[in-house]
Amino acid sequence: IVEVMISMSILAVVLSGAYATSHRSLQSGLNSQYQDQALSYARAQIELIKNADNNQPVSVGSYKLNRPFCINPATTAVQEVDSASKACPLPIGQTDPNNQLPYTIVNNYDSTSKSFTSTVSWLSSNGVPSAVTLRYKAHDSFVTTASSFPPPPSPPITPPPAVGVSLSANPPSVAYSGTSQLSWSSTGATGCTASGTWSGPRATTSPPGGEQVGPLTSTSNAFYLACTNGGSTTQKQVTVAAAAPPAPSLDFLADTTYVTPGGSTTLRWTASNVPGTCSATGSWSGNRNSSGNEPTGAISRITTSYTLTCHGYAGTTPASKTVTIQSTLSVRLNVSSNSIRNHSPLTLSWSAPGASSCVAGSSWSGNKPVSGSETINPINLSLSGNSQSFYLTCFGPGGSVTDHQTVYVGPAGLVARYYQGSNFESFQGAY
Repeated sequence: IVEVMISMSILAVVLSGAYATSHRSLQSGLNSQYQDQALSYARAQIELIKNADNNQPVSVGSYKLNRPFCINPATTAVQEVDSASKACPLPIGQTDPNNQLPYTIVNNYDSTSKSFTSTVSWLSSNGVPSAVTLRYKAHDSFVTTASSFPPPPSPPITPPPAVGVSLSANPPSVAYSGTSQLSWSSTGATGCTASGTWSGPRATTSPPGGEQVGPLTSTSNAFYLACTNGGSTTQKQVTVAAAAPPAPSLDFLADTTYVTPGGSTTLRWTASNVPGTCSATGSWSGNRNSSGNEPTGAISRITTSYTLTCHGYAGTTPASKTVTIQSTLSVRLNVSSNSIRNHSPLTLSWSAPGASSCVAGSSWSGNKPVSGSETINPINLSLSGNSQSFYLTCFGPGGSVTDHQTVYVGPAGLVARYYQGSNFESFQGAY
């Protein structure tokens, strides 16, 4: 069975015998000679296919599936077609009578329906594309053998050229938190990619002078560079060593550590191997730069402490300074005797230069002037051989000072001789 399909309703075909016909009037002023010529080409191909179906020649009977093909009328050999734009050979004795654009003949085989189609296409004289298609239904016994008709060999693949890469670091080792310059070049590459301690796309050649990397804080820093041309890739690596972090150090000084009441001094410090700030505590507070100086302002306490702690890569380092008020305040307390008999009077006298007030304590009490004397009469103890202590504390700018005396009180009738010193040593004699 042969079916005729005419595209674009432009071709009238009248076939006899085994061919069914379809007739449409010509349009667009086409020359019927082109139509007849195209139909003749298609019929020649179908006749070859029909004969091959009847005779089961290997050239057609072994056709592989439904790839486009043509049959060379001279040899009845199957010729594969890469695309519909590739023309088949013209049948024997058939030529383009008007030497116009060539016809294109493409045959197809559908293994499911076991049918062949032959399509002839051309451009008419007015440029309108036209085509005629004949279809032949093969016998049910028609058999294809895919293995006997292998596909055409693939064109040889030329491998891309190998990619060359070089990568270096200068210097190859640095101090902690130091930097290094990476330089590289490549051949046959279209692009490069960095990974490891660095990352991201890179040009195929480093910029003049290289690329600076850092600060580097790990003891071992690996840099990878992979360059490719789409088919070949080469990767290189370079390692930069960084020294271990050094311990922090801190020099913390005061211009003077002794001041007069209300005086001040200046604190000065310099820290090394400290990337950030330092912390102030004690009589000052807040963050401080790793180096600097700062006045204390008026100091009113006898002792004032300042502490500075700096935080480095490998720990912290604290330092402290104490500033003391050097005062002219003093007090002196005297007694008329350091050893007396019971029920005997005792005179105390004192002087406190620079003081504003004084207070007595222990064996006497009460507020006292900054200088004066006082008689305690009598000294009376129920037991002999005891001592009494007299304290005097005086206050003034910068703090307070204290002095004291100890007096031994013996029983009545005994005479005590006191050897110079602050402690009783011996008694001698009696009444």
